[in-house]
Amino acid sequence: MYSGAYAEALPLLDELAALADEKDATLFWKATEIAIRGTLFALTGKASDAVRAITSGITLLRSTGANLYEPMYLWHLAMAYAELGQPDDALR
Repeated sequence: MYSGAYAEALPLLDELAALADEKDATLFWKATEIAIRGTLFALTGKASDAVRAITSGITLLRSTGANLYEPMYLWHLAMAYAELGQPDDALR
């Protein structure tokens, strides 16, 4: 995803989501997929979708106690808010 292979990343995220559902995975994996999908949205100029997905993913991840990648997700969330012209939200 960070090498710019966005088209290749999307099917992998779809596969992660399907596996998480099929295997009745923990909330952690479902939340991770949502947050990463939001990151992909942010990287591809879909700021509104990014805000919704990253916010949801972070909320779910926090509920599991996971926070390792939260700074990365917050950075992409801030970039999405900035792209939407919402600097106060980006700073928050």
